[in-house]
Amino acid sequence: MAKAAKYKLEQVAIRMVKEPPLYSDTPIITAQDAVGVIAKALSDYDREVFGVINVKADGRPANMNIASMGTVSGSLVSTREVLKSTILSNVDRVLFFHNHPSGNLHPSKQDIQMTDKLLTACGVMDIGVMDHIILGGGNEKEYYSFLEKGVLTVPEIFYKSNIDELDFAGKACEGREIQYAESRYCRRTDGEKQKAGESAPEQGRNERVSVKGKLEGNRGKVEIEKGKGKGRDRGLG
Repeated sequence: MAKAAKYKLEQVAIRMVKEPPLYSDTPIITAQDAVGVIAKALSDYDREVFGVINVKADGRPANMNIASMGTVSGSLVSTREVLKSTILSNVDRVLFFHNHPSGNLHPSKQDIQMTDKLLTACGVMDIGVMDHIILGGGNEKEYYSFLEKGVLTVPEIFYKSNIDELDFAGKACEGREIQYAESRYCRRTDGEKQKAGESAPEQGRNERVSVKGKLEGNRGKVEIEKGKGKGRDRGLG
């Protein structure tokens, strides 16, 4: 009988767990209907929470998920955690929401940065973004809509088509730092090169010479050290 294998790779499964639903006196047909229900539930919260409504292709909400709960003045939002339920729900689009217990509906700098980050992530994953709504504390009818204010713009995503432009940062092997640094330098885009040349042509040229000189100098040191090592091995040093 063959000996049992010593090693194993654990297999896991990720599933969503249903929590108590939120009820409404009227049918929840659209994502906006769901926002109305959520606003009631969040109106008495004394801290910020951030969530996502996962929406089917026909516009009907599939579910909602509270992805983060913070303090009275902010919440730590992870893109990975926000979109986890979206991916598992296999939906077409999302609507983000969070509350401001203070009642001030104006988006903060962090709110804007977070929205931009989520828009970029959804763009990469081909997930539509319907809106990001800020709900007021204590008043379920007050809200701020990024879409209605005309500030919700999904960024256009550009992908590399040249294999030499792909950059796996931090993956350089030990002993190949010089070659990696050279390849990183050479992979500047034409736009970056042009921008550098327009802003300070002489400085850009000097920087190129300086970088090249350092790389060549480092390579020379490596070769010298190798030569010394060989000499010692032969008993000549």
